Amino acid sequence: ASSPSEVSSSTTLLGTEMLDEDELTCAICLDLLHRPRSLPCGHTFCLVCLQNYVNSCRTLFTCPSCRGAAQVPSEGVVGLPSNTTLAKGARLLRERREGRPGALVCAACHTSLDVKACGHCKAAWCLTCSSGHLQQVQADVAELRERLASARNTLSCRSEEDEFTQMRLSKLEEKIGEAVEERVANLQEEGKKLTAQVEELRKESQERSHKLSQDIEKVLTSSSQGQQETKLEEAGRLHSMLLTLLKAASTAKGPRVTLDQVSLTLSSPSSAAVEEEVEGKEEEEEEKQFQSQDHSLLYRSKGSLTRLRWGQHLGERPAGVAVSPWTSEIYVTGSDTCRVNVFDGSGRQVSSFGSRGHADGQFLCPIGLAFSHVSKEVFITDKWKHCIHVFDTDGNFIRQLGRKGKGFGHFSSPEGIATDRHGNIYVADTCNHRVQILDGDGVFLREVGVVSSETLQDGRRYTKSEFNEPTGVAASLDGSRVYVADAGNHRIKVFNGTSGERVLMFGSRGRHKGQFETPECIVVDPEGFIVVGDSGNGRIQVFRPNGNFVRYLGTRGNSHGELGWVSGVGLSKTLDVVVTDFKNNLVAVY
Repeated sequence: ASSPSEVSSSTTLLGTEMLDEDELTCAICLDLLHRPRSLPCGHTFCLVCLQNYVNSCRTLFTCPSCRGAAQVPSEGVVGLPSNTTLAKGARLLRERREGRPGALVCAACHTSLDVKACGHCKAAWCLTCSSGHLQQVQADVAELRERLASARNTLSCRSEEDEFTQMRLSKLEEKIGEAVEERVANLQEEGKKLTAQVEELRKESQERSHKLSQDIEKVLTSSSQGQQETKLEEAGRLHSMLLTLLKAASTAKGPRVTLDQVSLTLSSPSSAAVEEEVEGKEEEEEEKQFQSQDHSLLYRSKGSLTRLRWGQHLGERPAGVAVSPWTSEIYVTGSDTCRVNVFDGSGRQVSSFGSRGHADGQFLCPIGLAFSHVSKEVFITDKWKHCIHVFDTDGNFIRQLGRKGKGFGHFSSPEGIATDRHGNIYVADTCNHRVQILDGDGVFLREVGVVSSETLQDGRRYTKSEFNEPTGVAASLDGSRVYVADAGNHRIKVFNGTSGERVLMFGSRGRHKGQFETPECIVVDPEGFIVVGDSGNGRIQVFRPNGNFVRYLGTRGNSHGELGWVSGVGLSKTLDVVVTDFKNNLVAVY
């Protein structure tokens, strides 16, 4: 029997290949470990599984395997120590099962134990087969040495040819010098000609200025010495002459001459061209300033009625809407049909996926939609399943995030959802009266809107929030700002994405500009302009980044071009505003 020290050294030598499959399996989900975290007792579980098990609302819990006591760190289960060895072993085993190239297999015997890649042929070899391959590599090295020695002898025989080569290179250097001297002489001659032209321009400018001065002096002297003109014709002529000289004196400038350094030529644009250039630059600067300061022009230019609308294939009660950042296709969730319909920009249905049920990938009430810029996945909130479904862009189910509860990473009737460019997920956890921020795996990062939090003696978590059933959420691309539609309070609130501090709040209940009636959905454009679905008022309102009102689109009603209840709002790359109408069962584009 081997001693414990021998077993330990053997395990270290073979690394992750000696790990048993049971050691790489999470005892909670019975699948290979993903982002494993270890408890003080030594047992290791998936990070998300631990988060769901602990429910993150208790400070103490027991190990699912040995029932040993453990404590939740202040930052949550994400603060538990990770196990890099088990993470690597699980990754290799997962890659081997999926047949991916990450799992090395010996090129000769096809084993995967202690396999290393050869730097010579890039193939993988185990310890047993590598000895034979090493002999072949050594033979190749010996042959290369012989060929290199032969090449060295050949180089020594070329010494005489090198002398002739050096002579040719010396002559080439002389020719280069002569060509440069000739070019310099030509440039100097052209420079003298250009200098003479500049001198002529200087003389012309001086003569023109001197003549203008003489004309002004002559007119002023004659008009001051002469008597006041009594005839209208003579007075008008004098007025015209004085005005002409005044304009000439005010606009008198030296010649505006430019040098083309490539062709060595002088050019003097006409006054009309100069004025046109100046005006063009001024217009360009004004346009740049206008674009950066008044991005609202694009929204103001939109028609108050819908540019495009359709309702076929929607069924009853369309909910959320989002525009794919890669294909510009429009994804719409149907809360009654429990399907996701995909349309092109003209309203033609491209595809659909999903069905009603309790199984994985089935919906009970899909609401919000968002796209991951990192993994190219589609996140869909399910109001009555209290979770997030994750699909690929073809409609294939991948995984589910969260479940019903009040703890971190758990939801109660979630609705709005958004993402940033880092892959983080922002969820309007409606009936928990908060917004949660998760990473792409559903691991809790932080929450927004919770004023105070307290853990009771029985382990339940009591929170006090400034929200009243928030339904919509949006985020800036960098995640620095989080925008929340606080539907129950009829307000829009903006938070710092890192600290969770509220930085802006605007709106109140009403029908006037800048007021809301149960605003359910919100989206933000790249410039920070805020587009709000003012659901109860049947319209969309647009605001500047500071919360100042820009305009509203649509009116409340059931006739053509009117909106009954705005249930979703999205933006395309060209800033087309796409709206779903829950009552009129349609999609509208402004």
